[in-house]
Amino acid sequence: MNLVYRVASQWSVTVLGFVLLLLTLGRAITDTNNLVVDFIEVSLPFIVGVSLIIGGTWLARTHPTDRIIQLAMWILGGALVGVAVTVWVLFIISLEQVPAGEPTVLVLNDVGLFMAAGILLGYYATGFEAREHELELSEQRFRALTENSSFAVITLLHMAVDAGWARFLFEYLGWRL
Repeated sequence: MNLVYRVASQWSVTVLGFVLLLLTLGRAITDTNNLVVDFIEVSLPFIVGVSLIIGGTWLARTHPTDRIIQLAMWILGGALVGVAVTVWVLFIISLEQVPAGEPTVLVLNDVGLFMAAGILLGYYATGFEAREHELELSEQRFRALTENSSFAVITLLHMAVDAGWARFLFEYLGWRL
């Protein structure tokens, strides 16, 4: 069970891309209009779906599973926001009694757009969190090193801060320019 969850989590971004791509192709194939026009209508979600498949494959091979799960949540959040925006826009347009176009096409385009925005924002946010975590770990290691060190190391560090780096480097370590 743990292996299945790990594999599903690792490839979740790719699976979301496949779902969007299948919905997009299904819409383009099942519509009765010209196939080229139908495909143009859903070209944005098609591009986003293919990009998520390629990007999800890259993420699964290069990034930790925890980050991929967070990115999948960002993508799902973007999809939900896309649906909510579309429903709201369709509601407002229906109040004006103006044809809003085909709702399925609008939903697919908004979902694709917001999924792309979700993955971009999520990648930035999770990268920021990862760098922040690494900085905290580095600081904790430094504190552990200096707290458990002898008096001489602490004295050298205080001398470096108090006397200034240049004086410390030149006088105590014998460095020359």
